Amino acid sequence: RTLVWTKVFDPTDKDVLYPSGRDKLSSFVYRDAIYLFGGYGAYPSSPNHLFENLSQDQDRLQDLTPERVWHDSLIRFDPEVSEFSLVRTVGDKPPPRAACALCRLGGRVFVFGGRLHRVRVNDLYCLHLGSMTWRRILPKGVQASWPHGRSWAVLSATHSGEHCHTLVMYGGLDSDHNNLSDIWIFDTRTEIWTRVFQNFNRCLFWHAGALVGGRVFMFGGFRHPYVDHTAEAEEVPTSQLLVFRLAQPSSLQTCALTALGLALSSREEEETVTDYCTSHSGHEGALTDYCTRLGLFPHHMQALKALWGITTNRSVTAYGAHAPHALFPL
Repeated sequence: RTLVWTKVFDPTDKDVLYPSGRDKLSSFVYRDAIYLFGGYGAYPSSPNHLFENLSQDQDRLQDLTPERVWHDSLIRFDPEVSEFSLVRTVGDKPPPRAACALCRLGGRVFVFGGRLHRVRVNDLYCLHLGSMTWRRILPKGVQASWPHGRSWAVLSATHSGEHCHTLVMYGGLDSDHNNLSDIWIFDTRTEIWTRVFQNFNRCLFWHAGALVGGRVFMFGGFRHPYVDHTAEAEEVPTSQLLVFRLAQPSSLQTCALTALGLALSSREEEETVTDYCTSHSGHEGALTDYCTRLGLFPHHMQALKALWGITTNRSVTAYGAHAPHALFPL
């Protein structure tokens, strides 16, 4: 570890293959190699450029030279020999896109959303790295919960280790230039999205995120509604650092919370949390008391309510069904 930069290839070398210039691409590391996916940039103009399928930016043909395109190629860089190569994949490949949310989880890569032309999409794809096979993941039923289309969001594993089966996604920018503040959890076993928070902290897009030591760190980005980047309306990116610790409850917590859920769900359908707390302890603090006994103090109760859809104006009959799989911001 010398912390010294080294130029790894020379684009003027006629024998060197390398990606054409692009931005808003995504990357991941797998088996000591770096992989690049998607992006937006100038049309490949050299026989040495690596690319696959392209989608031309028809909206900006008149004011951009050279013309711009969206990419769908997957490119591998081997740092041992300093060589790029185009990865040939099979299956249901995602269309070209830029600024998608991407996360590798073990031997799979998940890709959500991104922008293609004027649309920020909400499709989800999984790449199985062993066979380099793409598969599109579709909602399970018409009423299935599913995030809105977005670009510039962050997608990350919730914790380290081979037993992690959940991803968290935060923020982004939608097709109407609204920046988003929702948080979603994706279970890779059931392939079901769960919205944890509809409006968390503040809107954020174009931020960076990384999983370190069981915590998800998210830094920077823009917080305010999207504006044209003019001299009069230029926004300064935030320097805020957000830290998420999301973990599955312990066995004791799971048993206790499941029991609480079953108790709540066995009540009359119209009974709310307020009714339950009032009838069991004489005040609305019963749920807080349960959280306190489990080490989930009052500021976690709001997360608990959001995770399971509990409000003081809503039935809690579905409470118990989600208890064993809940995630808690700690």
